[in-house]
Amino acid sequence: NKVKIFLSMFFFFLFLCIYFGIKKTQNQVNFSGLYFYVKKFLIGDSEKSIEQKDFQLSQTEKCRNYIMTDDGIDLLYKDNQLISILINYYNKNVVTSRGVKNGMKEYDIHKQYKGFEIIKEPSGGAGDSQNDFTYTIYDKDNKLKNEIVFDVVNSEIMGIHVSQKGLDGYICDE
Repeated sequence: NKVKIFLSMFFFFLFLCIYFGIKKTQNQVNFSGLYFYVKKFLIGDSEKSIEQKDFQLSQTEKCRNYIMTDDGIDLLYKDNQLISILINYYNKNVVTSRGVKNGMKEYDIHKQYKGFEIIKEPSGGAGDSQNDFTYTIYDKDNKLKNEIVFDVVNSEIMGIHVSQKGLDGYICDE
């Protein structure tokens, strides 16, 4: 009888560990890509792996943009490879692996990415004000091939990007 109770408790705790381990990586973005519910979108992945029924498609001559409007997620593909992920402002469910999400403050970037290289630059988009900045996060050892960029307006995080290093906004115009 004690063995049954022990085994029941063991499997219950095992289930909880697995459940919370999976839950921990859900809706998370990191230098590799996005883990969103049961799907993962990694920078460099093939466009063929995407399920188009979940997305609206927008395309130019050079790029294809898959948009999950309700979830505020944009996936940008060029030459059939995922090159950029955008988590729009109204998606406050996706957090970085360091616990930063849209709606948080500028100081949270510095606090959570201490030990990383952080480059602050004025945002260059049309209509941007003097209070619009981008914060680009790199690993100090420069071993990772991707970067995380935060759009910050009036000290509030308004968007999170993960992309290949050095990607600019004109990549689809080339």
